[in-house]
Parts: sequence; C-alpha cells; structure tokens
Amino acid sequence: MPFQGYTSDEVCKLLRRSRQSLALSGVFEHITKSYPFGSKSQLPLYNIEEVDTLAKRFVRFDAAIAFEIIKRKTPLLQAWEDPEYSDPALDATCPKCGGMAVRGPQADRIWCPTDGVILPSKTNR
Repeated sequence: MPFQGYTSDEVCKLLRRSRQSLALSGVFEHITKSYPFGSKSQLPLYNIEEVDTLAKRFVRFDAAIAFEIIKRKTPLLQAWEDPEYSDPALDATCPKCGGMAVRGPQADRIWCPTDGVILPSKTNR
C-alpha cells in the first residue's frame, strides 16, 4: 500500500507559501501529520483532506486581503478561525483560468490566486 499524505514541499505549493512562512506562522503544527517512514526524525506526510481544506481557506483569506476586508499582516492561523471571509458561498470559478476564485463582498468582482482581481467587464471579453 502506498503512503498517503503531502510532503512539506507539496504543502508549500498548495498553500502558495514558503516553508519558512508556514513554519513561522505555526501552520505546519496545526496540520495532522504521520511518519510512515519510521521515526519522527524522518520527513512527515501531512493529512491530504486537511491540506486541501486549508488551501481553499487560504484562497479565501488571500481574497479578503485583496478586497481589503482584512489587513495584509493578519496572522495566517486566522484562516482557521474567521468565518466572515471563509464563507464557501463566496467561492467562484475564475473566468480566465478556470481555477478557484472568490467573489467580492459586493459581488462586483472576483479574485483569483493566478489572475488577481477581475472586474465584471473583463470577464465578458
């Protein structure tokens, strides 16, 4: 049976953050990990479901920063706690790349991690 879980490199890529940023903010400590390769001195694998959920929350968190709902210096761990900007009802699909995006509070624009803020007039082209 193959091992299941994300490596720390995969976590960094999915969360769009550096290892240092995630470590300093305490994110790695809040994700369930296993050590399938032996002792805890070996590299851990991080829980797939938790990381996937957190990746969505981080898109919403980053959108809240882009829409100036929260400040850029808001701690990353707050992505777990604040339901105001982590509402799945605001999820959208980016009209440019097809990836996950978030509608703005007035629904007059969306934000995508790849394409940034997109105004409605630009989505119809």
